[in-house]
Amino acid sequence: MVFGDSLVVLSYHAQDYDTFNNPLSKARARLYNPGIEPVCFFDGSGPVSVQDPDSFYARYQDQILGARSQTTSLRLELEFDTKINIKINVIPTESLPDPANLRLFVVVYEKVAPYLSGFPPFDTMHAFFVVRKFLPDTLGLNLSFLNFPNSFDTVFTTQLENWDSTQIGVASFVQNIQTKKVLQAVKKIF
Repeated sequence: MVFGDSLVVLSYHAQDYDTFNNPLSKARARLYNPGIEPVCFFDGSGPVSVQDPDSFYARYQDQILGARSQTTSLRLELEFDTKINIKINVIPTESLPDPANLRLFVVVYEKVAPYLSGFPPFDTMHAFFVVRKFLPDTLGLNLSFLNFPNSFDTVFTTQLENWDSTQIGVASFVQNIQTKKVLQAVKKIF
């Protein structure tokens, strides 16, 4: 079974020598305390080492199907336009757990980002799902005030900078910052 675009994969480039590293990715990676890279976290839990990113689907298919079979405690709606005005609508359900540790994260990423290899033959290489920006920041937006049946709307705005606009995607997720569990996620491609 292939999950295609219905699965959100994010790559935090935290190593100093990495072309795509930035302070935000470093801070987010520290949340998981991965140690060595590459490391895979499923739904915020882990880490699970993965040598070949292409093996993710086959190796974790049961986890993915299990997570998808659970009834979610909230719903997310995501919209954005060419200026990257991102509108998020968080809709809690009756089964919403205590929201004290819930945070809303918005991640702007590039699906494919080219870079020049630092090793011979110095060809152009490609990195996938490169995290470019966190909104509002790496700590996320505190959702402790969230309660059923009241929904919450918010808008974030960012610039495209020098990124390839045809490769931009936005992912938003609600995560329990204490347990690291992701309650719900949604993504859209530019």
